Amino acid sequence: MAGRRTEPVPVREGATPEEMARVVALIGFVCLLPLAVVDWLLGTVTTRTLVCSAYERGGVLDCGGSAGFGEAILTGTLLGLLLAALQVWLLARVVRRVHARGSGGVRPPGEQVDAQAPGP
Repeated sequence: MAGRRTEPVPVREGATPEEMARVVALIGFVCLLPLAVVDWLLGTVTTRTLVCSAYERGGVLDCGGSAGFGEAILTGTLLGLLLAALQVWLLARVVRRVHARGSGGVRPPGEQVDAQAPGP
């Protein structure tokens, strides 16, 4: 094809904020299940440790009997659900904020504009 001129192809230089919001949402929601398991474990271990100190017994596994273990499981589950709900809320706020940066300055409802922040 000698002598034929082709049009230049525009080069894309980075991702748009909408694409970044999709990536953040995907990564965040994929990580929610492992985070919920970790939240449950932290809540259970923390409650179990507090129960052991209340009963003033030695090891974590033998203090309080089955009542203490049931209390730790229940309280750990409730704490895990609370922490998971908090993490979902924070993830949604981050995704909305990332997405709002690319929508021409239109912010989601309820978001305050900083008066001292420099404009783009």
